[in-house]
Amino acid sequence: MSSISPIGFNQDITNFFNSRSASSTNSNNLLNIVSGETSLATISSMGQQINNLYSLVQSSGDKDAINGFKTAMLSMGSDMGNMRSVNFFNNMENMSYTDKKNFNKVFSTLNELNKNSLDGQVNNFIDTFNNAVDKFGTKDMGDFLDTMKNLIEKTAGGDRLKANSTLFSFLNTYNDILNSENLKKNDKETIASKFLKDIDSRETITSINQYIKDFKSNNSI
Repeated sequence: MSSISPIGFNQDITNFFNSRSASSTNSNNLLNIVSGETSLATISSMGQQINNLYSLVQSSGDKDAINGFKTAMLSMGSDMGNMRSVNFFNNMENMSYTDKKNFNKVFSTLNELNKNSLDGQVNNFIDTFNNAVDKFGTKDMGDFLDTMKNLIEKTAGGDRLKANSTLFSFLNTYNDILNSENLKKNDKETIASKFLKDIDSRETITSINQYIKDFKSNNSI
């Protein structure tokens, strides 16, 4: 396997983090960062954090996770440095210690979304992931990530608008469970776990969409 040169941050990326805005040129530079095409430098603590996280992904040799890291970086775009990106990379740093088994799965899920033309759900997935970590912690994210993988596989090859709609409904409903003010933490964990298992048990997109619709009608969350 060919080695990937270390991630680096040049002056354009320093400016990117300082200004928290990005032109199309900055977006290209972000891709150069994760492709190892820029020179190594030390910049902001966030830049160093991202450097360290990429090194972990790179060292695993998992190409899907590496490509997913690129998707994460590019999806942040002009939002790099806001709460979504700060929380996401903080959560990933914590997860690298608390749930190493599923660490790469987060990035590989992002890659699968992008690869299957479901990139419209990338930020939705990141927001839901951040929310789940906030409510349940970084341990044992496997069920959520596995359900995402199964859903992406079940929508593969079908209509992209319908696939995006199904993923959108799933993520939003899961968020509704997480954000419910009517449920205690233990109840949220129980209902969230059942919701994921029930989604996994459905074989078709039609049955998944019907289950989500019924779930919303039958649960006051």
